[in-house]
Amino acid sequence: MAAIRILSSSILPRCYPLVLSVIFGICHQTMLKSTGLQAWILDESANRRENLITANAEGLTSLMGYLTIFYASLAIGEFMAKTSIRIKSWIRRCFQLFALSLILFFIQIAAEKCVDPPCRRVVNATYIFSQLTLMTFATGVCLSIQMFNTVAWCSSFPQFSNGEDPYSVVSPCLSDSINRHSLLFFLVSNVLTGLVNLSVDAHRQPPHIAFPILLAYVTVCTGLMHFLEYRKIKFATRPHAE
Repeated sequence: MAAIRILSSSILPRCYPLVLSVIFGICHQTMLKSTGLQAWILDESANRRENLITANAEGLTSLMGYLTIFYASLAIGEFMAKTSIRIKSWIRRCFQLFALSLILFFIQIAAEKCVDPPCRRVVNATYIFSQLTLMTFATGVCLSIQMFNTVAWCSSFPQFSNGEDPYSVVSPCLSDSINRHSLLFFLVSNVLTGLVNLSVDAHRQPPHIAFPILLAYVTVCTGLMHFLEYRKIKFATRPHAE
């Protein structure tokens, strides 16, 4: 994920994201199945992790899969960016996102029956569709809540502004905090993930222990970003243009 973050900011092309997503997805799934790479990675007795390459086999192999998710997300983002400023257009976009998530869900079900179950370790096609389904549906839900808040706010009293965004006062403060510190949020999340994995065996924790860990994880990550935004603390996470 860190490699995708770095590549997407400076190296990877941004044109034709849907086409690139399909190409990367087909190449990745073909590589997993035709070469036997997926079976080798998932077989602990075959992959003994004797050197740096084999020890990081999952991360190196899944890179193309995450590129597929990245470009598919970029295509969905471009689709949403074409929405006009009218609230009616955004409400229509909400229904389109829900319809898209339903289509992706059916594709995921078909992939589970025809290909393999979703596997995060190799980021196979089924896992890619499961993540796109989840994220598209979550985006639709968040956008629906935002539109409901906007409509409810607009119906309460008129808003007059001098050239400013009239909807800025209904923008979620937590969302703004994370957006303004996105790279720092990403880095803190990765550090906390490592600390959790070093402290406990996350894969074998019962639900009554795993849920508080996840809740604390989310609270710390989001709470820190909101605290930095509230205190007006800024970090130079992007290089300044000369």
